[in-house]
Amino acid sequence: MHSKADCLSLIAKVRSNVAEPESAYLLRTRIKRSILSAARLAAEQLGTEAPILPEAIDSPIGTAGKPGTVLASCNRLIVQTRELCQPSEALDSRWRQGWHEVLEELGTLERALAEMPSGRA
Repeated sequence: MHSKADCLSLIAKVRSNVAEPESAYLLRTRIKRSILSAARLAAEQLGTEAPILPEAIDSPIGTAGKPGTVLASCNRLIVQTRELCQPSEALDSRWRQGWHEVLEELGTLERALAEMPSGRA
């Protein structure tokens, strides 16, 4: 079982390294772990199958509330980070701007996780 505290801790680790572009490899792995952990927690709360890899997950029909918001945010982060997480992606101003956008979405994910009830919804 995944916990909100674990998910929020992983996100905090991403935030702590984003200021250092030299940590690009670490960022790439941490963001994927953060997305996967949050998506698994939301899936557990919804009683659906948890993802195995950090990939877009379809929300069950009628999904509402914070677990649905968490899944939607995870899906947006997957799209936003698809190019940023390629090993060949250059560490230029476009990369920095991309991570700025990811940080904004991480804020959305953090708020949704913090407001999500404990246990199954």
